[in-house]
Amino acid sequence: MYERRNTLTKQLYTPLDMPRGSKYGSDYFVAYSYKLRRSIKLYSNLEYKNWLTLEMNPTVKTFCEQPYEAEMLVNGKKKRTIFDMWVCYADGKEEFQEIKYSTYLTGTDKYSIRSQEQIQFQQKWCKLCNMPYVVRTEKEIETGQCH
Repeated sequence: MYERRNTLTKQLYTPLDMPRGSKYGSDYFVAYSYKLRRSIKLYSNLEYKNWLTLEMNPTVKTFCEQPYEAEMLVNGKKKRTIFDMWVCYADGKEEFQEIKYSTYLTGTDKYSIRSQEQIQFQQKWCKLCNMPYVVRTEKEIETGQCH
């Protein structure tokens, strides 16, 4: 697993090219990261706010948005997911992040169920690959404190 993790880390510095949301009102931001010295694309208000916390956090060495598409067989079907963020801290610790509004973690509507299934899949994949995983919601992001 350790070798696989190192291989993943090398691949995470280039964001995947994601299509912009086609629904009216879909959020989309292009911003310049001084920490990364490049433009980044963010796909929700909450992802934008999360980026600000990473950009200003002195313990964050580097990060990458939409860094990796994981795939795994689930009930005989190939499933895929793209993480919202990969973060590497100054102490060398790494984590994948999924950014969601807290209402989607407990809701029963179609989007909430999809979000909960996505998180379960990502948790399982990260556990198999020995990669730390964090779900960040507005409750953590909007406190204005580094995590």
